[in-house]
Amino acid sequence: MLEMPTKEIEGLSLVGVISPLTDDSQCNNYRPCQLCSQLNIECKEATNKRRRKNTSFLPPNGSPVRVEPAVSSTEVPTQPRSGNSTFRLVERLFHNHLPLPRNLDAVPNCEAQPASSPLCPVPSQSMEDVIGMSLPSATVVTVLLESYLHAAHWYLALFYEPTFRSRMHQVVESGSVAHKERGFLLLLLIVLVTGARHLDPETARHLPIDFNSQQFQTKAMQAIENHLFMALDDTSIDSIAFLFLMSTTYLLIRKAQIGFLVAGMSIRMAQAMSLHSEEFWPSMNEVERQVRRRLWWAIYMTDIYTAQAYGKPPVLNNTTFDVSQPTDLDDLATSCPGFDSLESRDQGEMHPVTLTSYNRYKSKLYMLVARGSTDLRPEQVQRLSNDLMAWKEALPPQLRIENFERGDQSLNNSPVYNIFAMQALTLQATFNNMFLGLLSPFLYREKNSESIHSGIEKQSLTECNTLSSDIHQKLLDTSLSVSKLDKYPKTLRSLASSIATTQVGFQCLTAGVILGMLALRDLSSPQLMEIKYALARIINILDTIGAQTPLCGQSIDVLTEIIHLIAFREAKYLIKSASRHSDRASSSISTPNTTFQDAGISYDNRMAMEGNQSRAEVPNSTESGSPSGLGLFSDLEILLGEHEFPQLSQIWQFDSFATGN
Repeated sequence: MLEMPTKEIEGLSLVGVISPLTDDSQCNNYRPCQLCSQLNIECKEATNKRRRKNTSFLPPNGSPVRVEPAVSSTEVPTQPRSGNSTFRLVERLFHNHLPLPRNLDAVPNCEAQPASSPLCPVPSQSMEDVIGMSLPSATVVTVLLESYLHAAHWYLALFYEPTFRSRMHQVVESGSVAHKERGFLLLLLIVLVTGARHLDPETARHLPIDFNSQQFQTKAMQAIENHLFMALDDTSIDSIAFLFLMSTTYLLIRKAQIGFLVAGMSIRMAQAMSLHSEEFWPSMNEVERQVRRRLWWAIYMTDIYTAQAYGKPPVLNNTTFDVSQPTDLDDLATSCPGFDSLESRDQGEMHPVTLTSYNRYKSKLYMLVARGSTDLRPEQVQRLSNDLMAWKEALPPQLRIENFERGDQSLNNSPVYNIFAMQALTLQATFNNMFLGLLSPFLYREKNSESIHSGIEKQSLTECNTLSSDIHQKLLDTSLSVSKLDKYPKTLRSLASSIATTQVGFQCLTAGVILGMLALRDLSSPQLMEIKYALARIINILDTIGAQTPLCGQSIDVLTEIIHLIAFREAKYLIKSASRHSDRASSSISTPNTTFQDAGISYDNRMAMEGNQSRAEVPNSTESGSPSGLGLFSDLEILLGEHEFPQLSQIWQFDSFATGN
């Protein structure tokens, strides 16, 4: 409990203490200062300066106290400060005067206190007692860690490999775990499960013959789920990383809804640790600081992606956190062989492009889209589109997938070269998906055509039609670009043994569904055959990267059905067009003086004219009753309340209103 001063504080309420806590009531040159006088305690001068800035000291228990840096009176905070909670006021109240009470874990925003006092330490327990199972042998654990690093570490770095490896070997060799290491034990388990799930044949050769990967995964997942609350009770960097990996694992085992919820848990735990604001971090070495930055940016990017995939608003936004981009640590500081370009970092300093550069560029892409996702006016969409193209132009050669198609073939066997190729491919897929997410709300929406066009001036309608045509063409070009990733079969095969499979697979599904919607809008389009071939290429991509995974397998089923649907509607359209052509041909027999030959028109031109006439008679290849042409103005109607077209469930509804059935 708190040891109060020897003299009692009489007639002084909590409000009375906090209310004068302004800059004028801080310690000053007059002794005793106002605050010490109110508390009736001795006031000692700690510095000759008028105000203490960034002072840090250790209370008796040895835990560092975070101190807010002084803010100039002219500075205007550009973001909500996490120091506005009651607990932060308590910290400021006791700042430099008394140690904080030790038991404040019931107060919101107070970080969890250690469960045991150093005077009464909890002895280490065997892993069977903690989680109900033991870890595999050191050989198996090492192989599974290597598999994880190849599958995930380049994609989303959550820890520092040398430190993680050292702690892992300590746990394996001792066979026991300290009370404070429970979060790390759960993180280690899910890392090993992820490594076992993404074993490639080359790595699997190093495993003992008697090791059953599937049996280990099942047993470990059961142990993890039985002790999930153990992680929730251990607010630590390890537990945050554990929850984050659990959310991605649930996506792979057909538990997408649970994965969505667990991802939210990792975000809230990170915020509980003030991971979103560096000014509240305790004193730590540089490696620990960079690990925190890695973890936070991984959480942020996944939150934005999850919001797009689920059609929900993100938990985080660009104005609610203040964390610098991570710099290179030696576990991800390798450069790509065959390339020597540089990357511009903070203050414009140029540094070599490394494996860490991938996430720095990717996070900038997510921040661009998050900043503009709330304002979808045409001018804002155009501005954001330009920003996306500028981001693409700024990519270094090592992160452009086209450079690996025509690169030095002698480097194909280099593991680092192949990792850079996977990073480049996933960046391209993510970039395309961002464009589709930006423009897909403008897709065709069922509207009463008369109400849409009433009151619209002819000039404005023409401008809207032009903009809509541009949007549809951009949607088509971007979706076709996704399908052309099949030009990199070696990189796609490498991607199959990584955790990036789920995200790239979903991005391919998004592109495929949009292609299907564009095809159904105009079955007489000369690009229809190209769209169908593109759908087939996307199916092949999904088959290459993960036909065995639930999401990719189900995506293949959806896109295959879309091809069947297009073929069915196309057949109906051709039959009706042929019937109209026959009717016109029979009527032309009675008027021999008005033939195309007499008018000097070729057969090809005649067919083109008839085709145009057919399109006018069957607008958008349907009998939906929409106006002639493409119903372009209706495409500018934003799907209110949605962040992205719900790909998995509404393609069939789209077909229904597109065809008028």
